[in-house]
Amino acid sequence: MKKFVFLSLLLSFSWGSFAQKEPQIQTDPKKQNPMLVGKIKRTHLQTTDFNTWYQKEYTEYKPDANTILQLKPLLKGVRIVLVMATWCSDSRREVPRFYQILDQAGFKEKRMSVLCVDRDKKAGKFESSSLDIKLVPTFIIYKKGREWGRIIETPVESLEKDLLKILSSSK
Repeated sequence: MKKFVFLSLLLSFSWGSFAQKEPQIQTDPKKQNPMLVGKIKRTHLQTTDFNTWYQKEYTEYKPDANTILQLKPLLKGVRIVLVMATWCSDSRREVPRFYQILDQAGFKEKRMSVLCVDRDKKAGKFESSSLDIKLVPTFIIYKKGREWGRIIETPVESLEKDLLKILSSSK
């Protein structure tokens, strides 16, 4: 069943991309700031509205080098679905740090899909209810065609160590 949900999700991302080339920029009803909604690429976070917090966290975060070395071989064949919100302080902190980790580990960005949700956890035209998202950010790790684990909202130890723990487990 999880394999079916994963494949359905990937198909919805690719089909949905024809209908919606760019994410929507909406106004956050709570704080009146711009927020992204829909499928995004990293470049969307590097635009004027979001770059200040993105660049600060990305630049300042220094992942544990030993953990990165251990992660590199384990990331082969892994797919990641990230559900985040540009209005969320946890997403603003953890997502740039996660990108820093993936960059240092040599992870190919094309193997990650990123959905931005509004305050109702809706991602515009993209169906996200099958992902069972309660808190953001949620990093969903897929290995061997099925969900291998999640990092939800904040890491237990650190993003890179939590990711290593997920990928080191034998399921």
